[in-house]
Amino acid sequence: EHLHLLESVSRLASTALQHAFLHERTKASAQIDPLTGLPNGRALYARLEEELVRAAPQSKPLTVICLNLVGLRGINDAYGYRVGDRMLSEVAARLERALHDTLMLSRIAGDEFICLVAEENAGDAIALYERARLEVESLSLEVRPGRHARVRLSFGLARYPNEGQTIDELLHAAAAAARQHRASYGFIQQSPDPQPVHSSSESAKTGTVTLVQ
Repeated sequence: EHLHLLESVSRLASTALQHAFLHERTKASAQIDPLTGLPNGRALYARLEEELVRAAPQSKPLTVICLNLVGLRGINDAYGYRVGDRMLSEVAARLERALHDTLMLSRIAGDEFICLVAEENAGDAIALYERARLEVESLSLEVRPGRHARVRLSFGLARYPNEGQTIDELLHAAAAAARQHRASYGFIQQSPDPQPVHSSSESAKTGTVTLVQ
């Protein structure tokens, strides 16, 4: 009788542990972007909330950097969303490599990534962007035999508490700055009409998509 009781308790404990494990795994997967493997918007909000609570008492520096891929829509239009997803995945890996020493890198929607850094100096944040830009803009993805596509990277930043004191204020300010940066450099998002490139030394820019041999 005691043996049966122990077996029953053991089975119940095992089941409880399995349920707890599945719960934690489901909770974790709910905060991961399935395409890139990066934290998603839900994870970003949770981390930002933690960082703002930590920063608020002494107004410690916290910078939100918004990174946008310029040209992804053109790739989707010209070659399909599967190719666009490949580009997103490759770019995410390069961003993760370039920004590995920041607080967090997340993909929150479409072609938009958010990076959190504990930097007070805007120059430091710009240096991070330059590092990321070089990684991303050196990527040449083969989209068809003999044809490649590239994207460009625009950015905007918002610093706590100067440009925002809440999560939404910081994200809005960073996104607005990214749009201004895109416009100031003539990054116009439009659908491309790809044409062949006749020389390996030439590049054909169609919209914001650069096609190279």
